[in-house]
Amino acid sequence: MAPIPGPRPLPVIGNLLDINISQAIASMCALSATYGPIYRLHLGGLDMVLLGSQELVDEVFSRKDFIKQPIGSLITLRALTPDGLLTAFHEQEEWGIAHRVLVSAFGPLAVQKMVPEMLDITSQLALKWARFGDTTAINLTSDFTRLTLDTISLCSMDLRFNSFYKDDLDPFVAAFMDLLETSDARDLRPGWLNYFTWTENRRFSKNMKYLHKVAGDVMARRRANPTTKQDLLNTMLNGVDPVTGKHLSDSTIRDNMITFLIAGHETTSAMLSFLFYLLLKNPGPYQTLQAEIDQVLGREPLTAEHLTRLPYAKACLKEALRLQPPIPIFGIQPVSSDPKLPVIVGKKWKLKHAQPVLIMNDLLHRDPLVYGDDANEFRPERMLDENFKKLPKNCWKPFGNGTRACIGSDFALQEAILAVAVLFQKFDFKLVDPNYKLTIKENVTVKPSNLFIYAKLRPGVDATVLSRGLFSNPAEEADRTESKADKSEKSKEQQRPISIFYGSNMGTCKGLADSLALKSRRQGFASSVAPLDDAVGRITGEHAVVIITASYEGEPPDNAVKFVNWLSEPRDADAFKGARFAVFGCGNRDWHDTFQRIPTLVGSLLQKHGATAIAPTGDADASEGNILGDFEAWQVDNFWPGIAQIYNYDTQNGVSRTEEPWTSGAWAGERLELSAPSLAPGGQATVTEMLVLTASGERPKRHMELKLPEGTTYDVGDYLEVYPQNTRQDVDRLLGILKTRGLEDHGSGGDEDSFRFSLTSRLELNQPATAKTLAKSCQDEMERTRLEWLANSSAEANLASHATTYRRPSIPQILELFPSISVPATQLVSMLPPLRPRQYSISSSPLWSAESCTITWSLITHPPIHPDIAKNPSPTVGLASSFLAGLKAGDTVDISIRAGQARFRPPADVDAAATPVIMAAAGSGIAPFRGFVQHRAEMVRRGHALAPAVLLVGCRSPEDAPYAAELAEWQAAGAVDVRYAYSRVEAETPQGGRYYVQDRVREDGGELAALWDRGARVYICGGRPVSQGIKDVVRGIYLAEAEKRGCGAPTEQQVEEWLVEARRERYAVEVF
Repeated sequence: MAPIPGPRPLPVIGNLLDINISQAIASMCALSATYGPIYRLHLGGLDMVLLGSQELVDEVFSRKDFIKQPIGSLITLRALTPDGLLTAFHEQEEWGIAHRVLVSAFGPLAVQKMVPEMLDITSQLALKWARFGDTTAINLTSDFTRLTLDTISLCSMDLRFNSFYKDDLDPFVAAFMDLLETSDARDLRPGWLNYFTWTENRRFSKNMKYLHKVAGDVMARRRANPTTKQDLLNTMLNGVDPVTGKHLSDSTIRDNMITFLIAGHETTSAMLSFLFYLLLKNPGPYQTLQAEIDQVLGREPLTAEHLTRLPYAKACLKEALRLQPPIPIFGIQPVSSDPKLPVIVGKKWKLKHAQPVLIMNDLLHRDPLVYGDDANEFRPERMLDENFKKLPKNCWKPFGNGTRACIGSDFALQEAILAVAVLFQKFDFKLVDPNYKLTIKENVTVKPSNLFIYAKLRPGVDATVLSRGLFSNPAEEADRTESKADKSEKSKEQQRPISIFYGSNMGTCKGLADSLALKSRRQGFASSVAPLDDAVGRITGEHAVVIITASYEGEPPDNAVKFVNWLSEPRDADAFKGARFAVFGCGNRDWHDTFQRIPTLVGSLLQKHGATAIAPTGDADASEGNILGDFEAWQVDNFWPGIAQIYNYDTQNGVSRTEEPWTSGAWAGERLELSAPSLAPGGQATVTEMLVLTASGERPKRHMELKLPEGTTYDVGDYLEVYPQNTRQDVDRLLGILKTRGLEDHGSGGDEDSFRFSLTSRLELNQPATAKTLAKSCQDEMERTRLEWLANSSAEANLASHATTYRRPSIPQILELFPSISVPATQLVSMLPPLRPRQYSISSSPLWSAESCTITWSLITHPPIHPDIAKNPSPTVGLASSFLAGLKAGDTVDISIRAGQARFRPPADVDAAATPVIMAAAGSGIAPFRGFVQHRAEMVRRGHALAPAVLLVGCRSPEDAPYAAELAEWQAAGAVDVRYAYSRVEAETPQGGRYYVQDRVREDGGELAALWDRGARVYICGGRPVSQGIKDVVRGIYLAEAEKRGCGAPTEQQVEEWLVEARRERYAVEVF
């Protein structure tokens, strides 16, 4: 064992003379340069060990024999908040109860709902700066203190300090600032000396009593005037610990009110102050940030949706937290099973049981072995998601670690991103002193000192009308939607049961469970929502089960522990036979070792013991900021189609219909309610150009250019949702059938125009249907026999097995083929699913045009119905593709923009010079890649240097190649290298047979592997045969390269593990 180095302590005062008290953190970092990544200090009567390298920090954070404990000045602050989350001891029961109760108040969904309050306070700051003009020096840290104090108090307690309407900061701020400074000073002095600082002690006691009084008054007011607002204060007053069943005591509520008011604003104001300093000293990132904000917001008022589309802003904040963490030190201690035995660190240093250990964030965050030679430089690109994920574990800890990490981190980052977006949208900034050098003011946190800036309104922004551009009110629309959904719930006896269970500490999974329950009730299911522990013993075949859960450091949430333990018990292989389930997992890939561990475990154990999965397990990554979008996509792509299959429904986009139709005219009226002229939330786009890309052959390709509605924006890689309409011929045919049979009572007050409009624009007429519902309504015995045969499971299975050859008939087709069916219009409405939007990859870049976009699609022809059902059947065309093909320049179409997958976007502009791109597509799968390449071509035209890009295109022949001339032009400009695979040109086939895009991937495998070695991102778009074929080829390339490089032949499992890792980071697939 080696001794832990460090400066020699002096009697009584220890190492006090080795520390500059006014710059203690800087002094400790300087000592590390002398003594290394681990050294010892004696301060304030404590023998402390300091750690400053990622290697050592990773070791202690990966072990279970280290726990977080308040150390130093936090011990002094325990006099103020003994039960606060920040100052409570690890073993305190009050800490555990408070943590479990409070954590839900700061989950992603709860935080997202706070955007209006955050925007309220940020607008006050923006208006103040606007009215100051560009010649008034702004004390940046002071104003950010006002911003963050007012934000946390309003969002968490509905308390307004109104700091922007006062000359001086609130007395609350003065009191706690004095407390922080006193605590910091006491920490560095020998303990016995603090007894003799009488004046300081009296002031400390006075400030403490004042803060307690403020918190007590706020509690008393809320109890006297209760509200239903789900904020932090109501959570503390009314919340129940899910483990012990206890409520928080008044003293614990008081302590945590003060904790959140202090910690919740002090660190965020420091983060923003440091960020502005770093941006003003680094013009490149400043300009990149402002360009991103301009592209995403334009001149629109900021909304919650915008916040997920500002990755560079988030990266800037994370990089500022790396270089200047507001909490530069936090404490842990080793706990040995035998207090007499030491704990060994780094295989050679002994630590005593309960030895105070300080984690030096300033050193950890600048470790050159992690961050390279430019570790001291402000480079936000390293914090973009794809780069951040590549960093080693435990190298970035501004919010602490493990269960004692800051539960308000999502709140802080959202608040900061929102402030940065609003302020950089409206202002340009510069330092009052261009030669300003950063000086630090230290207490429990650190902040810049004497940092002053000028804020100048940007061109086109006027102080007199600024407030009009700061606000929008999305909440009203959400309320209207939810109210309408509630109205359309169906009677309980007509609903099928779905049990939804959530495992959630942060409240996110509970929010998703509630949203799924609301949607499922709207679609005719009796859904229930309960904590996952309530599912113990309830996994049966009586109802479908949905489990939405998270992982916390690889462990289940507090309300899921019993269920996971129960599920893990030994049992028979068919214990859950007949049960049907679906799992959706929430997590954060920053904790990549345990990402999705619990959702994966739950799904695998259920299947191991006989349960059947309704859908593949879904997952959402909180670090990407799109949990709601991921959850919605999983429902549309996997969950609702799975539900349709097990209940024998026709389901589109989460809309299902039962075997027994609803015959209520009132229900039909609700179903046909006309809410607005335009069905799409994005409005109406105008067609400006139509092109036929391939006129002959299967699935001819078309191209359309559209002028977007004013204010609509998109990013390269986004989708255009199109709301198609049924043809007049199809509507007339169905109305004719109903009139012929005297069934035209359409349940809409006798209004045929409304009924016709709904059949045209609201209901799917030509979706394949099951025959079970209609068989009972068939009056002719022979027809009923034929229809019952069609409804028979074996016949259905036969049709399904020939799905590429024959198609099940639609309801109008069945009505035509079986004339004796008598179905009133009210019943018909209940059987037809609502018309869903169709999603198309946008095939253009906003760099080409921010006001217009293009889409590329194939004209779909469905197989005919089976000849056993109809003689000489004719094929039918796809509703949306034929609707689009029938449009002409000047026509309008209902559309909306849907954000694309985060992984299926080209490298960010800042990474485009260093990251090669490999794209492979067949048919209309070229659509997103046209957008990718057009984006690159525009960047080249603007003088950007780009890494190589290869586009492999599968098509029938050179004449069939879409966008050939355009791609050739972009290739000549250096934006892309296009390579074709022609499946119908024998001369181009190297080894005979057909030549597909996966064959071209195999042929160019060595070159593509070299690009992969350079960090290339791979994108695949096409049908399942394309994606699977390329995946098989990539396996072969990996094996060949491994052997070529002398690595030996990897096992099948190793290849699969590599593929899984590749798809997680650099290999994105879009299947249609």
